[in-house]
Amino acid sequence: MLTVSLALDPGQAAITLHFALVVPALEELLFRGYAWGRLEPSTPTRRPALVTCLTTACLFSLWHLGYADVLARHPAGADLLVVLK
Repeated sequence: MLTVSLALDPGQAAITLHFALVVPALEELLFRGYAWGRLEPSTPTRRPALVTCLTTACLFSLWHLGYADVLARHPAGADLLVVLK
């Protein structure tokens, strides 16, 4: 997808690279780096890695619920299959 976007519009290379590489890298640093590092030592269970993994996954999904308003405001409505076509 990245290469197709760059091939179709090379003038948008900086924006495309930002959204394809920088944003996901920062999200990983935030959730798998910072949040994991803060949660795992304070988890008082026999399986701290499992609890930490589930907790960061829930936080990650809550973070992305912020994009639900984009689907709701899309002209196709909240029909995700229509939006993705």
